[in-house]
Amino acid sequence: AWGRGTNAVEIRAVPDGRLITTLPASAKDPAWAGKWSSDGRFLAVFRKTFIRAAVTDIEIWETKAARQALLLRQTPWGALAFHPTLSRVWSGDRENSVGVWDLETGREAARYSVTGSVQHIELSPDAQSVMVQHGVEKPWSTSLLDAATGTVRTTVGSSWIDDIGWHPRDRWIALTARNGEVHL
Repeated sequence: AWGRGTNAVEIRAVPDGRLITTLPASAKDPAWAGKWSSDGRFLAVFRKTFIRAAVTDIEIWETKAARQALLLRQTPWGALAFHPTLSRVWSGDRENSVGVWDLETGREAARYSVTGSVQHIELSPDAQSVMVQHGVEKPWSTSLLDAATGTVRTTVGSSWIDDIGWHPRDRWIALTARNGEVHL
């Protein structure tokens, strides 16, 4: 996936770079990042006017059909996670909550409350749990939620987290902190 010049995103073949399809921009803002679903069916394109801005518009495309499955406007921090096997995404919103979206219908399937703005979201490999970093500036909190119900399993105070990574077999969760530390 390449974002160039026109703000459209081009999907190109890896071996020879031939153009497969073009995904038109839904806004004038440039694409600054992308994230693929685990099966490669969907691509999330993150757009914002200023790279340092805290809110991002996210286009989610079904790439083979060049169909925009969902447009999430003003997502705080661009917080988004794909379900590992289903056509669903979890995203933060401006209402102190996490939304779960069905990419087949474009409809919200569930909503879970959290305290403050959502900065990061990551689902476990088995999709049973979701890790969410959230808060109102300081202090930040990192919560482990039941992915089906949104029930909080545990919450810990945390510094600013830059990324969340799950062990492929759910043995560990790694949190990379802004200060250079990695917490397991």
